[in-house]
Amino acid sequence: MRNANFSQPVRTLLLLFYVFLIFLTNKLVLFQWLPLATGKGLWFYTGLASLLLGNFLVTPHYIKPVDAISYSVVSIIALYAVNEHDTWLISENTLYLLLLAYFLVIVLISFMQILTKDSKREVYQKWSNTFRIVSENFGHPNIIFSSLIIFALIVFHRDSPREFLGIVLVWLLVIIIQPDKFIFNLWIKIREVWTDIKNLPVLGTLEAIQSPNLLLIKPNTNVFKSNSVFLIKNANSYATMGIGLDFIGFGDSRYLRIFEFEIPMRFKVRALKSAKTLPENGVAKFGDANEFEEDVELAKKLKNLTGIVSTETSIEKLFFEVLKEDDLEAGCLIQVKVKNNPVLYQILNGFTKEEIIYRKTTHGFARAQAQQIGIWDKTEEKFKPAKWIPQINAPAFLVITDEYKTKIEDIGHFPFSNFAVGVKNINELITHNTAILGILGVG
Repeated sequence: MRNANFSQPVRTLLLLFYVFLIFLTNKLVLFQWLPLATGKGLWFYTGLASLLLGNFLVTPHYIKPVDAISYSVVSIIALYAVNEHDTWLISENTLYLLLLAYFLVIVLISFMQILTKDSKREVYQKWSNTFRIVSENFGHPNIIFSSLIIFALIVFHRDSPREFLGIVLVWLLVIIIQPDKFIFNLWIKIREVWTDIKNLPVLGTLEAIQSPNLLLIKPNTNVFKSNSVFLIKNANSYATMGIGLDFIGFGDSRYLRIFEFEIPMRFKVRALKSAKTLPENGVAKFGDANEFEEDVELAKKLKNLTGIVSTETSIEKLFFEVLKEDDLEAGCLIQVKVKNNPVLYQILNGFTKEEIIYRKTTHGFARAQAQQIGIWDKTEEKFKPAKWIPQINAPAFLVITDEYKTKIEDIGHFPFSNFAVGVKNINELITHNTAILGILGVG
């Protein structure tokens, strides 16, 4: 979708500009700043919904079936609110019913995808993917809201050339043409012409991909260091970036593992131009990790990186490969993102393991097991359970603080952290069988 490369502050400024443009158009074609509460205001509310729900704030990057349901339900409510069946022509009523049926079909298909997505039967999985494809394409906000604006143009504005032309122009500008994206791409191309980029020295080659997000790099020089940011050009001439994690193997079978991430917008011009100087599967150092702290969470929290999520992880149990053992011990808290929510796990156990990493090269490593604690709710000051698993190879960070801040109501806290353990209801200590810092029945 649009604005995939824009930061949230830039998207907010663009949103304000387009909202002003809609208000201005309403003033020019209907001679008032505020929208009408009749059918002539349908295009205005639809335009705002398109900006807020589809293009800038809620889903600026991609849509899911649940988003398609939201767009369709909003459109159904808006459509029903402006119906004038008694005064409409047969053609207008027919158009109304067709559009209403279209929105209902999108809702039904999206619900079917949600109901079948976790099925283990192959035929249901195929149907689920089919529903998802239809929902993502026909439930796209540009299509949903454009159809609603076209309906408003035909039914409410066709008799006024000024209203019809003005609304068509703002619809084309905001939803179809998307000038912000056009100007951004134009600026990128002009900067590429005037930006002087020197060839980067090739430090290694891309040997393998451990999907998702992990790359294996074969160094051809001893100056290859982890904790740096590298630019990689794969066999399809696609440029990407990654932070060096650790070296595995030895001798001719020594590889650097890199955690891949999307090139940040402020580095994109220089990175894409530099990538053109690299050979196929070439790898070069682009910068230091501290230069990317504003854009990449891993770079910002690199000193606390302790491992990467490994196989056999479930909702309740986390298994991760240990990359750095400093300050790591049983009882420590580990933070991993699950659907963009920071979920905390407590280390319970550790053991060693060996696996083949590439071309029969084995890799021995420490593996840790942790139990889910939950997502910390600052408002309610308690943990809430996470209901899904983290992505495999996702970074795992050690939660550690230098000084614990005590509260009078706390009876303890998780090791090396400020997450406290308290009594939910002190009165229940009198009326219920309770164990504190111990186990019932042992004395």
